[in-house]
Amino acid sequence: MKLTKTLTAVAGLALAAGSANAAIALLEDFEAATTNVDYANTMYTGNLDSTIDLNGIANSPSDAGDNTTQTAFQRSSNRLLTLDSPLALDSGGYTSFTVALDYYYNNYSSAAGTRLEYSALGDFSDSQNVMTWASNGTPTNLWTAGSVTLNEGTYTFTDTAKIRFRSGGFANSTHGYLDNIAITAGVVPEPSTTALLGLGGLALILRRRK
Repeated sequence: MKLTKTLTAVAGLALAAGSANAAIALLEDFEAATTNVDYANTMYTGNLDSTIDLNGIANSPSDAGDNTTQTAFQRSSNRLLTLDSPLALDSGGYTSFTVALDYYYNNYSSAAGTRLEYSALGDFSDSQNVMTWASNGTPTNLWTAGSVTLNEGTYTFTDTAKIRFRSGGFANSTHGYLDNIAITAGVVPEPSTTALLGLGGLALILRRRK
């Protein structure tokens, strides 16, 4: 009986340890913006021609669904859409995180499209190119769903980490629309945590036998 109580207590500690590293879950659909330059009501900051498209774009058929209300709009070269708050990847113990989005590529004499960049420092002086949505493989004039996963080791995970989207077209060329940007991250339990969870399972088995 004492062993069961002890193991049950240990199981509680294991669950507490697991809940301390809750997964990151951020979603931005830009619906809270009130004007085409209102980034204060979103999770991102735009620059120059990075604005909110209030009318939305529809197409048929659509892999990602028609985005007929607010979306983020990028055109020309080096237009940025930057995450405001850093991702606490280090203290959260995260080993990977995924960026998913709905993307609409409209090519005006440029194949550059939009690229996702990562910065461990958060100021992009150490910017790393993660992925580019461009004419080679990205449908034109069609909402599509895309995602990319960043793994610790390939990228340095810090508590100052940020992502941003950069338009790479020529002046007045590439138009990229982004919506439903979702950032999710999970934790792979450390060996010690896994062992504790195993003890927790054993405690439940012993309790049922009693």
